[in-house]
Amino acid sequence: RPQFTDDCPPRVQTLAVVWAMAAISVVAMPAYDWAFPFFGRLLFGAAGALPWIAVLVVCAVLAWGSCRRRPWAWWGGVASAITAAATTMVTSIRLSSEEIVRTLPMAEDQRRILASIPWPGVWVISLGWIVVWGSMLVYLVTLRPYFRDD
Repeated sequence: RPQFTDDCPPRVQTLAVVWAMAAISVVAMPAYDWAFPFFGRLLFGAAGALPWIAVLVVCAVLAWGSCRRRPWAWWGGVASAITAAATTMVTSIRLSSEEIVRTLPMAEDQRRILASIPWPGVWVISLGWIVVWGSMLVYLVTLRPYFRDD
């Protein structure tokens, strides 16, 4: 019998797996009191849980839509990557790594270990986010021809 992935090229399957792994990664967020970077602030508790649950749903839907090569999934991926890039960039510029470590719920020994790490400057961290989200956007652009209008 034909499989649902038969009509999905390996590069697009990889994208679907990336979206699925992003959705699955949300299960780790309760360990950090649902800390969610939101345009220069960290949201915690219920305020952080709601956007994380939205991330889980969006990523799961994008994984499904990508497997089926739906154009809306490609556009949704682009919009999601741009939104994630914007919020992580603004948050990394407005909050220092030390502030973020200080606010995360963790054991004191873990906090001491993280505090002892020499963190790079804000522009190095920002450059890292540009590389991460820029790579995702470039990958999405290379996959655009695979998403068809039916």
